[in-house]
Amino acid sequence: MILTKYFKTEQKLLLKPIPDGEGVPTAEHLTTYLVDARGTCCDLRLPYGKTSDEQFPFAKQMPVELMGDAMGLGIRVSGQFNCYLDSNTIRIELKPDLEIFQRRLYSRHDRTVGIRYTKGRGTLRSYREQWQKNVELLKKNVELGKLGNFPRSQVNISPSGIRLQLKPPVAEADLCLMLIELEEKTLPICVLAEVVWLNQQEGTEHLIAGMQFINILKHDQKTIASFLNQKV
Repeated sequence: MILTKYFKTEQKLLLKPIPDGEGVPTAEHLTTYLVDARGTCCDLRLPYGKTSDEQFPFAKQMPVELMGDAMGLGIRVSGQFNCYLDSNTIRIELKPDLEIFQRRLYSRHDRTVGIRYTKGRGTLRSYREQWQKNVELLKKNVELGKLGNFPRSQVNISPSGIRLQLKPPVAEADLCLMLIELEEKTLPICVLAEVVWLNQQEGTEHLIAGMQFINILKHDQKTIASFLNQKV
C-alpha cells in the first residue's frame, strides 16, 4: 500500500474504535492528526490531552477504522492499535484494504432545542466514562423532574454534530458532555461532542462552535434524524 499517496503529514483523520460486538451500538469517532506514515504503520496524534490518566483505553490489537479525505473523495482503511508512543501519540498497523468512496453527509437543520453541557479540555477518558454512566441512567427512564430545566437555544444540528453559541474561553478540541432535549418535556439524549472549528460572533463576545459527536448511541442518531424530518 502506498500510504503517501493518500496520507499527508498533519492530515486530519477520524479514528473509529471497533467494538467487540457486546453492549449498546454506539457511534464513536476520535479526531487524530497524522504524524508519520510508512510501511504498514501510521503514527497519529490525538488532540485531547497529555496525561496518562486521560488516555483513551485502547487495548492491544484493538480493531480500528481510519477515515479521511483525499483528492475530493473519502478514504477508509482498517487496522489495529499497536501502542502509545507517548501520552498523546499512537501507532496503528494498517491492513491492505484501502477503500475510496463518495462521502454521504448528514443534512443539518436549524432547530430550537433544550441543552445543558459541561465543557473541558484534556478530559477524554473522564468524559467518555461519564457519558456511559449518563446513557445507562437515561435508559432507566428517570423522572423528567429530576433532570431540571433545559434552556431552549437556537442550534444547527444533525445526527453527527451540532453548531451552537458558546461563551469563551473555548478552543478547538475542547470536549462538551451534552444533554439535548429535542422536544420540550421529553427525555434528553446524551452525547459527547468535540469542538472542531470556531468563529467569532460579530458584535459579541460569544463564539460560534462547530462540534462533531464523538460518542453517541446509534439509536439516538436515528432519534435526531426523525426529529429533523418533522415539519416545522
